[in-house]
Amino acid sequence: MKTFKSRVVLKWPEEKLWSTFNQLGQHKLVMDDKTIIARGRATIICWYYWEYHRIYPNVPLLSRHHIGLEKWLSDTHMRLLEKILFDTYDVVRDYNKMSELTKLGYEITNRVYNTSIQSLESYVLSTGLLQFLEIVDDPVVSELNYKMLPNEESIQKTPELIKEHLKRPDTIKGNPLKMIAEANIVNWGQLLQAVTTRGYCMDINHIIFPKPVMNSYFQGLVSLYDSMVESRAGSISQVALSKSIQNSEYLTRKLQILGMYIEDLVIGDCGSKTYIPMAVTEENLVHLEGKNYFDGKGLRVVNKTDTFLVGKTIQLRSPTTCHHRDQYKVCSSCFGELSLSLPKGTNLGYACMTALCEILSQAILSTKHLIKNAVRERASLPSEATRFLVYDHKSQSLYLRPEFAGKDLKILVEAEELPLLENIELLSVINQHTAQKLSRLKKVHFEFTDSRGNTTLTPVRLTMGTSPSTFSPEMLRHIQRRGDQVWELGKSGKYIFNLKEFKAKVPIFNLPTRHSTMMDFMTMVKNYLESSSNGAKLSKYKNEADALKATLELVCSRTSVNIALLEIIILAFMGSGNNLADGSIPPVGEPIRFMPVKNALFLRSAGGQMAYEQHNDYLGRIDSYEGRRPRHPLDALFLT
Repeated sequence: MKTFKSRVVLKWPEEKLWSTFNQLGQHKLVMDDKTIIARGRATIICWYYWEYHRIYPNVPLLSRHHIGLEKWLSDTHMRLLEKILFDTYDVVRDYNKMSELTKLGYEITNRVYNTSIQSLESYVLSTGLLQFLEIVDDPVVSELNYKMLPNEESIQKTPELIKEHLKRPDTIKGNPLKMIAEANIVNWGQLLQAVTTRGYCMDINHIIFPKPVMNSYFQGLVSLYDSMVESRAGSISQVALSKSIQNSEYLTRKLQILGMYIEDLVIGDCGSKTYIPMAVTEENLVHLEGKNYFDGKGLRVVNKTDTFLVGKTIQLRSPTTCHHRDQYKVCSSCFGELSLSLPKGTNLGYACMTALCEILSQAILSTKHLIKNAVRERASLPSEATRFLVYDHKSQSLYLRPEFAGKDLKILVEAEELPLLENIELLSVINQHTAQKLSRLKKVHFEFTDSRGNTTLTPVRLTMGTSPSTFSPEMLRHIQRRGDQVWELGKSGKYIFNLKEFKAKVPIFNLPTRHSTMMDFMTMVKNYLESSSNGAKLSKYKNEADALKATLELVCSRTSVNIALLEIIILAFMGSGNNLADGSIPPVGEPIRFMPVKNALFLRSAGGQMAYEQHNDYLGRIDSYEGRRPRHPLDALFLT
């Protein structure tokens, strides 16, 4: 095996590089830290990224600056460029040089792209039906598809088993479909739907159809039912590309205007000693990467490989407690290592709001490219519901808690949510379809009278997203059989149902068999930030730590976002806790509150509000001219 010195190869002309390594297999390469084994063509590609080392000779040429024997994946370019760029910065250690370093990264990217399309054309793979047939006819894949059953468990498990089989090195060697999936160029989900079941489909209201599509796209959708339910995927994409994207862009506009109040990043350390306690878990460690925390001696940086932090509570430096916050600026120590990715002069709030909204918009757009097998959403019952009810995920039903069986417990339901109940005696068959026609329950009240005669009335919301629940067929049959002995129309206009004779082993409510989508998630984030619903809302929190933890938990439940972005976002919503008419961010230590979007814009300088909407309402209110109002970058345009 031939051996080369990386520092020598670094200085070679491009022609010698290609002539030496293009037909060479594995070889040894002596890097500055150790000797590695690499493929010849991998060395050719990595050589272009070493432009940093040619311009900055003091930067060590490390083994991490080469991919070695690894496969080139869809994210390899960014990972390799990131390593070399930031290792170069660690040597240069000059923030003013960061623009120069990132500019070089763009130039390297452009050169790699041009070289690839000019020199690698003959290596491009092609695919066709035979490549799909090779996978479908594989003995293991064929057997797994044959044994698959039309139920949720089997349809979820079979594609995963096929995926594990295809990922094995000795399985269908050289198949281009397998190769592009392994390189993450094509989503594994798209390939699997082509060679195994399409799975469960859902309607545009995200209610899952009861019968799955067992055929794959390669086999074809041969039945009328399969074609009809699959056609709803196109409708879902159309909704995502119209109304949902419009809502996402409208939210982006509002948040960007609001975020612009947080104007600048101050390079340095404000010296804040007010920390945010953050419990580190396996799930949130990656979102904390790059943040500074106090370890008792000084500031240290969180790395996603710092697994020793899991299970501990660390003291985070945060923009929400930065001493510059009342000046609408944040220091780089409080913001963290992510400050290196911000070009000089960037409006910090605008950049952070845009980054979050970009992730939400792209996730909605991806609906067009892959509608996965629909999986029932697991319900998360509010605490007031769990007092009376038990949730069974398998049947998606709610049961009465055993301790309330035989007790004086009633359910009160608005008459408009049971529009056909008075016709229940005419029905000969009551099933789930009938239950959906008879009942659409958004909220009910539980009226419980204890042994002492004390009565409590507890409201319980039963929706999942915007989809209502129903009475179970068993509950409706009980109502039909017992008649006015168990239900009546009260004076308040509500139906009253007596549960004293109802058994705890029989379901009362059926929750919708609903699949949660990114459109639902965007709505949750929107309602939370705008504080515009009865559910979780940012404005209910009274301190920085609780608000940050809740925001991190919500946003990162479906996306991957660095916590530094979320800190700037909630900082933009912060106002004085002493004066509800004061929309300015107070100094650290003073009471705070988190405002709804409308309040945050209205109580600040006119530039933001005038860039938004409702000019007449704003200018016509006397109180819009009062108070201490933080400036907005768009004030200059408004004044001219």
